Amino acid sequence: AFMKYLTANIPHTHIPKAQGIYSAFALSWSTAVFTVFGGFLYEIEPRFAFIGMLACSLPAMLVALMYRKLEGEKKVLLSA
Repeated sequence: AFMKYLTANIPHTHIPKAQGIYSAFALSWSTAVFTVFGGFLYEIEPRFAFIGMLACSLPAMLVALMYRKLEGEKKVLLSA
């Protein structure tokens, strides 16, 4: 959707720069928020920062494993 917007509304010479700026903002905000949150937890107790990392990593890992399982089942159904 964003690439369609870029090609329709921005001159072709500026598309790489616009895409770079968009990617920098889109990918960096979550890192910035989690860094601030981790710093806040670290000030309270250094172990809390690592517990916070664990609290974010475990659900992401579970979602990735569930997705992998669903993709495997989908391939089995398609090959049958």
